[in-house]
Amino acid sequence: MGAFWTIAVKDATEIWRDGRFRWAAGLLLMLIIAAVAGGVHNQSQIARQHADAQQAERDVWLDKGDMNPHAAAHYGAFVFKPVQPLSAIDPGLDPFVGVFVFLEAHKQQLARHRPIEDATPTRRLGQLTPASAALVLLPLLVVSLTFSSVAAERDQGTLRPLLAMGVSRASLLAGKALGAMLPLAAVILPASAVGAAIVFWNAPADPDAPIGVRAFGMAVVYLAHAVIWIAIGITVSARARSQGAALVVLLALWFANAFMAPPLAMAAAKWFDPSPSALEFAASIQDEKDTWPTWDQRVDGVMERFLEGEFESTMAPSNVEVVALLESEADETALYDRRFAELFDLYAKQARTFERAAIVAPTLAARSLSMAFAGTDEAHDRQFADAAGRYRSAMLTTLNSELAASGRVNTFDYVRGRDLWEQVPPFDYDVPFARWALAERWLSAAVLALWLVAAAVAAAWSVATMRVE
Repeated sequence: MGAFWTIAVKDATEIWRDGRFRWAAGLLLMLIIAAVAGGVHNQSQIARQHADAQQAERDVWLDKGDMNPHAAAHYGAFVFKPVQPLSAIDPGLDPFVGVFVFLEAHKQQLARHRPIEDATPTRRLGQLTPASAALVLLPLLVVSLTFSSVAAERDQGTLRPLLAMGVSRASLLAGKALGAMLPLAAVILPASAVGAAIVFWNAPADPDAPIGVRAFGMAVVYLAHAVIWIAIGITVSARARSQGAALVVLLALWFANAFMAPPLAMAAAKWFDPSPSALEFAASIQDEKDTWPTWDQRVDGVMERFLEGEFESTMAPSNVEVVALLESEADETALYDRRFAELFDLYAKQARTFERAAIVAPTLAARSLSMAFAGTDEAHDRQFADAAGRYRSAMLTTLNSELAASGRVNTFDYVRGRDLWEQVPPFDYDVPFARWALAERWLSAAVLALWLVAAAVAAAWSVATMRVE
């Protein structure tokens, strides 16, 4: 075995013999397992509630009785956002975005009912999740392991004899890094095994949900983030004048990454690309619609085109209002598609600004990737909104096409029943694959990889050029 292995075993043994580490590691392990169990329980409850609500809404849609097809479009339908299995690990934006969309004629709605609105005051202050434990508490444990890794050797006067014995600085670096990783494995491996068992044991609402690759992606992100902090810890320990100075610097870096960088990055994102509130968004759409022709003007316009022979000669004058209705619906759908795309483009720009901020804070990149693999980031919320919009368009097309094809003299007296309602299929939302999620967050992946390389290079340079006393 090489010198680096001897150093690693020595450091790992000393760390493990330290009762403070065993207490801290045991506490962190219990917190992670408790967070996973609590997250899975909460996620399973919400998933069942959404599935039951969606089925109940489908029954209401089919059993609403006979009515005019366009009246049925105004009657509307609710679609619920499926709960992602890995939201138990990282709920991401889920508590802050709506869980259902009401679909109706002439108006496209934003998702409603944010879970945070029903949360208790203490929960609104934040809750421990497996993701926060991995990205906040685990780096703190790494800091406690690495702040003295090189500085202690210098303070105790063992660094010079160690190097004089022929131990290369590269072996010293490798040994110190491995010596920190081995004790961490006592937390990471059991937590990962128990967490994976709990998550996979609770069957997701969607058996076809792409959970395996996404879970692996999250594990890689958390591991890379921990390795970055190990490299940062060794870098600071090698350059600091004392163990105390190294600890202060590392705690400051940890606090800045964990608690200062996220709100500052979000504030910067909103400042660079401000987004409207729900009320402002709805008001701006209504202002644009107010500039359109009135209903009577639209009907008169269609009648003029009818008299000019624009439509088929078999079309009855009574169908003029139906044509006006269909054209109005098409214009409104185009308007809502455009305005919703603009809104979500703003959200995407904000997310990109947040990702760019990871250049100075690696935890931000890890957060973005964690949410992406969990299916709880801005991009996945947009996917659900787009799917709801497409379902609304298909529903209105089915109902209004039946109205237009009725051939009745007074079309709005025409009624249909369950056979037509069944032609509108149940809402089905397919979660994108993990590679799509990674492609959406390529910048975060690139920045995290850059941090991994930069931290390793910095650690190597610091050990290679450190002073020996």
